[in-house]
Amino acid sequence: VSQSRYGGPCDGITDENENGTTQNDFALIIDYSGSMHSVIDSVADALCSWSRQGVLQNSRFAVIGIGYAGPGNDREMALLTDFTDSGTACDVIRTANNFQFSGAVEYQLNPAYDVGDSNSSRYVNWNDSNKRVIIFSDEELQQDFASNVQEAIDLIVQQCTENTYSISAYIVTGN
Repeated sequence: VSQSRYGGPCDGITDENENGTTQNDFALIIDYSGSMHSVIDSVADALCSWSRQGVLQNSRFAVIGIGYAGPGNDREMALLTDFTDSGTACDVIRTANNFQFSGAVEYQLNPAYDVGDSNSSRYVNWNDSNKRVIIFSDEELQQDFASNVQEAIDLIVQQCTENTYSISAYIVTGN
């Protein structure tokens, strides 16, 4: 059993009511740069498993790629799918996890802001549900829409508060 950053076990169980009637919207921001391919496979494996088991069946998943040089990218970022079921999201993640689509620009904070900005091409159509943004990357936080990372974080916090969504980040680092 692996340990989380805060010392608790990573038990493969989400904190959400997995089989209840509560709807959760998860916007997954995934770093598709070459160094992340095995981590991306793990994310897809979890979604595929949830789909087969009927876990989080009332939840929806959007996928935003960063470090992604595939079709439809804008500065190596792209909304790969707006909210859909876990099985479809799994398929989208697996299809995009292709070395020919690997990029090098990994602006995690841009789409974290964009998902709540209706003027952005990476805006997602949230329901009135539990809204969560989850970032998967192996780089320090990066962005190019504010003068520095702290200002970007401040803008995102303001938007999260106004639009009532939360953000989590899983930053993979070397041993």
